[in-house]
Amino acid sequence: MATKKLTGFPSLQPAIITKVNIGDVNPLGVIHTGSKMTHYGTPTGTIETVPGFEPAFKANVCFGADWLSFDPDRQHGRIDLRGIARTEEGHSIDFRYTGVIEMAPEVHKIFDMAPDAKTVPFGFASGFLFYPT
Repeated sequence: MATKKLTGFPSLQPAIITKVNIGDVNPLGVIHTGSKMTHYGTPTGTIETVPGFEPAFKANVCFGADWLSFDPDRQHGRIDLRGIARTEEGHSIDFRYTGVIEMAPEVHKIFDMAPDAKTVPFGFASGFLFYPT
């Protein structure tokens, strides 16, 4: 039986890549939900459009932090990232990201500060990026 292809639906296209670097780590302990919260400073990084996306821009993160809580079973983390970046032209960008990240072994390496840690693999986090105006 052939599957009919559905048409006319919008699709997602990559537009912006945000990368932040972990700085100071401040364990805050267990909060009222039973989750373990840690504050991660994110003092540097970049926000940049993918090639071909308009309007194109690149900005450097100059301040940020993530109030990350880990579910009691350590299977997921709850991201609450906020920061400020500046474009090459000197414009400030207020950015915020909330989401859920799957705490797979390669993701644990990042938050455990393992020397062989890499960036979060695509598809391990789902969230909402917001630029207040």
